[in-house]
Amino acid sequence: VKSNHNSETLLEIISKANGLIIWGGDSTIERFKAIKKPLQCVEIYFPNRISSATLCAKSLIALDDEKLSKLCEKFYNDTYLVDQNACSSPNLIFWIGRDQECNKAKEIFWNAMKSLLNNKYSLDPVARIDKCLDVMKFNEKFKKNAIITHHSSNIWLTNNHKLVENIGRYGMFAEIKIQNTSQLFDYLRPNEQTLTYFGLDALELFEKSKSNISSLDRIVPMGNALNIGMHWDGKNIIEILAKKI
Repeated sequence: VKSNHNSETLLEIISKANGLIIWGGDSTIERFKAIKKPLQCVEIYFPNRISSATLCAKSLIALDDEKLSKLCEKFYNDTYLVDQNACSSPNLIFWIGRDQECNKAKEIFWNAMKSLLNNKYSLDPVARIDKCLDVMKFNEKFKKNAIITHHSSNIWLTNNHKLVENIGRYGMFAEIKIQNTSQLFDYLRPNEQTLTYFGLDALELFEKSKSNISSLDRIVPMGNALNIGMHWDGKNIIEILAKKI
């Protein structure tokens, strides 16, 4: 069912709701919180979130062509498939390893992604304009220029992770090189939701996330960022909505 934002019918339905789930931007959440509803109404809100990916440089360098191609497909499904508009799509990429290893891994990976995208990804003219406008709005908001490397028309890279906190769609990524997984938590953002990984131990990431102040809700293998279930943003949706008698 679709309705206008100010639909009286929508407001009437909400005024009688016993349970309410809202997925949307922060402004949408604020609006729906203010709408009058029954006092016993159970409300679940999913506001704006952002996500990251982390790759082991050494493991990526060791991949043969077939496995590299499969990894690129997984990364594509996490990101470009939805133009990075999903809250679980990464826009911040961590490369883990020595500096020389990270540089080599980055070159291999982005060249492979460029070949993949040339064959299966194309932005319409409006999206291309929006991508440029995103950068201009960032420049205006923070009163400084955004330094971006155009690896290709579909791959824009920056080392400014603040930039992708405000934008980061249509193939725009910030990259950070780190030497070990412990350093991840110096950069994860307050509204971080999902961390996808490649070539790393998931249990180790989980244990380190517990010992750091982290907003992470999910740690999943690359290619699984969009897999959604009844647990989301750390909430058990069925349990919250259920009534026990």
